[in-house]
Amino acid sequence: MKSIKLMIYGQGGIEGIIKQEGDIKVMGMTGNKMDLLDSDHTSVIPDVILIDAR
Repeated sequence: MKSIKLMIYGQGGIEGIIKQEGDIKVMGMTGNKMDLLDSDHTSVIPDVILIDAR
C-alpha cells in the first residue's frame, strides 16, 4: 500500500502520534508560515498538509 506523504504546520507534539502509523510518512514540520511557504517542495510534494490550529 502506498504511504501518505504529510507536511505538518504547527507547534509540535502531534508528529509523534502520526509517526506511529505505518502508512503515513512525515516529510517535514514547521511552526513558521514563511518556512511552509518558502520550503522547496519540488523534490517531494506532500499529499497532505496538516495545520495544527492550536
